[in-house]
Amino acid sequence: MTADAEILRNAQGDFPSPQFPTVFADGVGSLINSPTVVKFFLARFEPSFSGDGRSQLQAFAQVVMPIDGFAAMFAFFEAQVRIMVQAGHLNEQRLAELRAMFKPSPVS
Repeated sequence: MTADAEILRNAQGDFPSPQFPTVFADGVGSLINSPTVVKFFLARFEPSFSGDGRSQLQAFAQVVMPIDGFAAMFAFFEAQVRIMVQAGHLNEQRLAELRAMFKPSPVS
């Protein structure tokens, strides 16, 4: 059994244990799909070891999902964004700015 599986198996109570795995991502670096599977890379800005203020976007994990699961995740996130807008954590203007960054590519 992997260490992560052992942590999940031994979880007690209503909250994750202190050993529960956590990742931080600034975003998604890229995505590719086949007719049945979606793959995308989580990425974060990593600072230079030299401490000179430079950073670069670095992929650190690949997520592979069936396309139906990916679509369900999108629907879940879409509903959560609506809740965040209603709560005032996001606004429609910022969402429009973010959406403008991702214009569909022409299909050949």
